[in-house]
Amino acid sequence: MKRTLLWGESPIVAAWVAKRIPDMDGGDFGKCVTGAVVDENNNILGALVFSEYRGRDIQISVAADSHHWLTKKILRDIFSYPFKFLECARLTAYTLEKNIAFQDMLLRFGFSKEGVMRQAFNSGDALLYGMLVSECKWIK
Repeated sequence: MKRTLLWGESPIVAAWVAKRIPDMDGGDFGKCVTGAVVDENNNILGALVFSEYRGRDIQISVAADSHHWLTKKILRDIFSYPFKFLECARLTAYTLEKNIAFQDMLLRFGFSKEGVMRQAFNSGDALLYGMLVSECKWIK
């Protein structure tokens, strides 16, 4: 299956991701950059949103409808955006405490669990994950 990563500032892709994150409740990410991984028919398999850029740090939010949306090349491209293009020192991700699948994915990608934000989401606690540029195995 051919997969392509398309970059932009797409409200459509941001809404696609927000719809799949339970506590977004129809909200939006504000000013953001999006990446959508599409198949040969331009169907979105998975997408990400970079938001809350603060110079040294940026937040990533991710959603997918397929377990087969990522390749090593796409991962290198995804992590190159914050660490090479923006020259961020770190990347931040939050997830629901009960979202074990996303926690596992974050750890496999090289994020470290940094803390618990009690009752940060409507449906429970948020777990905070971070990755420093020096820890990113995808851009070395």
